[in-house]
Amino acid sequence: MAKKLEVVLPNEAEGLRLDQCLARYFEPLSRRGARVALELGCVFVGKKRVKVASRRVQAGQVVRVHLGEVFERALAGDGPVPAPLDVLFEDEHLVVVNKAPGVPSAPTLEGDVNCLPWLLQQRAPAKSQRHNTIQVVHRLDVPTSGVLVFAKTAPAQRQLSEMFKRHDLMRRYDAFVHGRYPVDSETLSTPLDGKSARSHVQVDARFEAATRLRVTLETGRTHQIRLHTSGRGHFVLGDRRYGKRTPIDPPRLALHAAELSFDHPISKQRQSFVARLPHDLATWAAGLRPCVTTS
Repeated sequence: MAKKLEVVLPNEAEGLRLDQCLARYFEPLSRRGARVALELGCVFVGKKRVKVASRRVQAGQVVRVHLGEVFERALAGDGPVPAPLDVLFEDEHLVVVNKAPGVPSAPTLEGDVNCLPWLLQQRAPAKSQRHNTIQVVHRLDVPTSGVLVFAKTAPAQRQLSEMFKRHDLMRRYDAFVHGRYPVDSETLSTPLDGKSARSHVQVDARFEAATRLRVTLETGRTHQIRLHTSGRGHFVLGDRRYGKRTPIDPPRLALHAAELSFDHPISKQRQSFVARLPHDLATWAAGLRPCVTTS
């Protein structure tokens, strides 16, 4: 389980190196543990992530360390296992990937190693990394798979961010929900966090105890599909937050970002990207019993 450690540095910490400070004031950390935490990116001075061991600290600064499973593995010598990387498209302005389940879309408090921007950045030679920083435009939850776009330049980042704010693109998801969905298609429009939210739902297939839906987002609120379908009485299978365990549980959250279409931020040409249902969900879905109708 992840834990957050926080210390307000006392007067005697003035001028210490950050790695010395971590080893002295954070009881679980040795000097080696401090170096590992810094390398993983789970150390914050104030609100800023810091990875420089030699940085001098000041009295009164708030230092936070977020330790989790990645840190424990690295401390044991296992190190981060490189996550799979499936690039669907790339040019000098953007990169589109098919995100694997379990991979963070962006750095987390527990570190920035093995998230998608970090993985994409590792492919570039050191000199070019300074000029093409991978910039997060939108995210998928860690257990969700599917299509994601990242910007590589500031103009592309601005244009893509505006598209997401205006909802000026097309996002379609495959979702397996519990039970038999009662209608073939409908629009769910329950507001979320006080903001308008619209999900266009269409049944793709019905099974004895589940339904495969195609959900097109008109808006993009946090956990929109999970909240809308659970509010309808049909939670996404594998969802431990808004649903519950069932006898037909999938290996992880049964949600996949299947398609993303938008106008290229620079060329303005329409771009469309499709990612097939990944092996883990496809194999699980093949074992679902089809719905048998009686006349």
